[in-house]
Amino acid sequence: MALYSPAPEPSARTARSKASAASTTSPREHSPPATSPKLPGEFDPKTSMEPGSRWDMKVAHRSPSVGGSSAWNHPVGDSEGMCEADSSKAAKELERAQLVLEVLEPPFTLFALEPGRLLDGRISAMSEAMRRTNWASVFWTSTPLTAGLSKIAFQVVICLIGMWLVVMGGVNVIPHVGQPSIPQPLCRSHAFRFIPLELRDGTKGDAIVSPGIEEFGLTLDGVPLEEYVMEKAHRWTVGREMRVAFNETILFNGWYIVTGRGAPDKDPVAFELTALEVEAAERTAQSVLESIQTMDEEEFRTESG
Repeated sequence: MALYSPAPEPSARTARSKASAASTTSPREHSPPATSPKLPGEFDPKTSMEPGSRWDMKVAHRSPSVGGSSAWNHPVGDSEGMCEADSSKAAKELERAQLVLEVLEPPFTLFALEPGRLLDGRISAMSEAMRRTNWASVFWTSTPLTAGLSKIAFQVVICLIGMWLVVMGGVNVIPHVGQPSIPQPLCRSHAFRFIPLELRDGTKGDAIVSPGIEEFGLTLDGVPLEEYVMEKAHRWTVGREMRVAFNETILFNGWYIVTGRGAPDKDPVAFELTALEVEAAERTAQSVLESIQTMDEEEFRTESG
């Protein structure tokens, strides 16, 4: 006959220890750790390499270059290569600056502080090199002008050319009749005639009864002749012609006209201006006639007054 005995109930001490053990277990051990809220666009290393994620790439960043300007450099993962490239570039620029400093600084300093000594040294070196050579050899040098200045023959030739330019620069050769000069075409004459060919209203040829202008004059290099020269001129009108004569030959290369004060329709739009050759006797007779007319006008004014 089997005897059945129930399992002994746990004691109160054992129950209390289990309860205390259960009570010491914090619910935080079973819950995921708390994380700070993510900001928009924040980089998450766990999801950076997930397919289709926006961080599945190498992000380039901007960093200052050696020269001081910002430029797009290597990706974030190539920091070591970027540093090596920057250091290599900086070393090359430093080497170039050192070379320029060593090569260009001495002559620049010498030229800035003592330009006379530098030029004298170059001329002296060229003179010493050309002292024992023939003068014809200067044309075969790399600097023929500098080499030629070291020879007395070339110095004399250049001096004569300079004197010629200085002297002839202020000399103006008066050309013959009808012969223009090289710098400016000049003409010579002592009598001039103005003939209108067509007026603004359409009148032409012999139908024109007057010159249609008050006066015409001469210019030299775009400037009217002096007043005392024009005052000596003799002016008269014959039909539609206006003539001007001088007692001496006039040098000119231009002309101008002054239209009349009448109706604009009587202004000439086509005309002929001619330089004439008048004999001296005719000029003298015309001068005497002008003098007589002037005396008569003065006497008439005196009597009228």
